[in-house]
Amino acid sequence: MMAQYLTDASGEKISVVIPIQEYEKLMKHVEELREIAERRYGERVAFEEVKKQLIADQLLQE
Repeated sequence: MMAQYLTDASGEKISVVIPIQEYEKLMKHVEELREIAERRYGERVAFEEVKKQLIADQLLQE
């Protein structure tokens, strides 16, 4: 990957510039990883919300 770094006055790297094609490839990988995680773990719901819904559906007693 071809990258250029921008530095501050003291020489510390503060930003990176990469070609748009590399950026698009990275974003595609990020999206694929998000989809994998979503399939693996599903949408997360707080326990209290699940409990309230089960009680409302009369599938659980208080």
